[in-house]
Amino acid sequence: MNPTAFLIVPGLLTTALAEDPISVRLVQYQVGASLSDKVPFEVKPMGHKFGAELAFLVSGPNLVAFKEDSVVIDRMLDRDGNELSKNKRGKSIWEEGSFPKVSEDGDVGSFTVELRGELMGRLEGAKVEGSVVMFTGGETDEATGKLIKGAKPIDVGPFKVSISSGGMFGGKDSTSIKVVGDYASIIELEIMDGGKKLNSSGGSWSGDSKTFSFSKAENSELEVRVSYWKNLSETKVPFQITVGG
Repeated sequence: MNPTAFLIVPGLLTTALAEDPISVRLVQYQVGASLSDKVPFEVKPMGHKFGAELAFLVSGPNLVAFKEDSVVIDRMLDRDGNELSKNKRGKSIWEEGSFPKVSEDGDVGSFTVELRGELMGRLEGAKVEGSVVMFTGGETDEATGKLIKGAKPIDVGPFKVSISSGGMFGGKDSTSIKVVGDYASIIELEIMDGGKKLNSSGGSWSGDSKTFSFSKAENSELEVRVSYWKNLSETKVPFQITVGG
């Protein structure tokens, strides 16, 4: 049986590029050793996961969102200079974690990188180089309009907006609003039904459109208000980090 081990280390620093107003630092890493199949679930340490996970915090002005699948790990060398991000055949063993997030005030964001493999005792002191792409904005704007169920999409600011037929995923107990355009720049989408604000319950996206789900509307005519970032731009943010350094 392999030894049981589980490590979480918070509060680590990274090197930031002084000329770049957006910086990245490592704030937590977690390492889990492999366990025998004979170890029952209730005996495993809480939250145990084989491999490693690195959690990063991005700080900077006017952060809007992470560009999808934009995290890149160029190299991850242990103290002896061995590459940890690839297996012996040269295939990458890391992947970007799910659901990167940005705070409502746009000051900070977080993302994770997950690695597969036996990394216990090897990750401490490793040097990590990579990058992530952030969407940033400057000025904000707001646009409004009236939506009618079954009607063609209307222009609301830079977006095409319409009421989708059926609810989210075909449900009948919700109202779906389809937005075509640069939906990453949207700060808030608000739907009013006869003076009552509908509750938002997530969304899904495909290509250049995103469908937002709201609580079920009682009326066929709705008011929409979109607040959004103008002149959204992409910024590639490189980082160089020593794990535990």
